[in-house]
Amino acid sequence: MPTVTVSVRDQAGHVATDTETYSVLSSTAKKIIGMSAPSAEWSARLAEVGANGLKARRIFCDLADGANDQQATTEQALNAGMMPVLSYKVGGNITGALSGTYDAVAQQTANRLKGYNKPIAVTFWHEPNPDISGAQFLALHRRFLPMFQSATVKVGPIWNGWLLDNNVSTFSAYSASDLLAAWDFAGMDIYAKGEKGQPSTWSEGPARGIPKLEAWLAARGQSTKPILIGEYNGWTAAHISEMGEAMLSSPQLWAGLVFNSDNGNKGLVLTGDRLTAFKATKADSRAQQ
Repeated sequence: MPTVTVSVRDQAGHVATDTETYSVLSSTAKKIIGMSAPSAEWSARLAEVGANGLKARRIFCDLADGANDQQATTEQALNAGMMPVLSYKVGGNITGALSGTYDAVAQQTANRLKGYNKPIAVTFWHEPNPDISGAQFLALHRRFLPMFQSATVKVGPIWNGWLLDNNVSTFSAYSASDLLAAWDFAGMDIYAKGEKGQPSTWSEGPARGIPKLEAWLAARGQSTKPILIGEYNGWTAAHISEMGEAMLSSPQLWAGLVFNSDNGNKGLVLTGDRLTAFKATKADSRAQQ
């Protein structure tokens, strides 16, 4: 089991060292509940949902913007007691990334993240379909995973969860047996079905995705692989509540982050009974407090 060693020196020069075991998931681990929102909205959304029980923050980064991209935001999350869930891209330059253009920046970034000595989740090119091919995605992870992965920095994919509804073959193209074994977690973004402003289309909520991903992983010998939900949202309070219960009751769920914004066609800002439903999820005794 990985360990984390922390040393503290007082003014007299005495050093105290403490070593603790760190694991992504255990049978008794409480779930990490978090939130994803654009930086410009973060303060407002945080004030609305409340900081208590909010233990993770989704942050979008780009290696093309240098080794310190989103450093301040990452440190803000850590200082607030939240696990950063960092989604990296490479400026759209997949060919360059796979030929080593960003290796030095990636290593500098990885060293900085390891230096925090706190739990961090890292992914490369979330929701990869249809932006890049399965082969490109796998090559990207094989190249950068060894640089970032450590006792405290956990690495895994965040797939397009909705592909599990009716396009499992495409979903599966973004995985491989060697990476399934090496990844610390298996992640996805998953939303309720339907279209914003059209209640007649609001059918299944995001909770449908968890048993589908669990079954997909089990079929590949990964029934204990921790699951990370990078983003979810639903049109109704029932959708939010059902997803909360699905996450809190899943033996494999490590962390789940609600997407709280009107950005695009992904969902709605949490208000009214939907906000109340999310607050109930993060206040549940099965969630970290």
